[in-house]
Amino acid sequence: MGTIRIDWTDGEGHCDECGPYEVVTVGITKPDGSAVELRYSGHEAGGDRLSDPATAVAAVLRALGYEVELTVR
Repeated sequence: MGTIRIDWTDGEGHCDECGPYEVVTVGITKPDGSAVELRYSGHEAGGDRLSDPATAVAAVLRALGYEVELTVR
């Protein structure tokens, strides 16, 4: 089946009006060598956090081409 490589980089941006916000870059390399990069900004998403584990897993699976239905309880 092969290995999927995930490179996660956590960072922070700053808005003069809103203050600091989360910025995450996720690089995903599939077993066939093709790659996908997700760039997530908490500022653009209205404060939603990709660092929440359930949201992060769903985002990675979507980037790999899977349809994801996420339920968090």
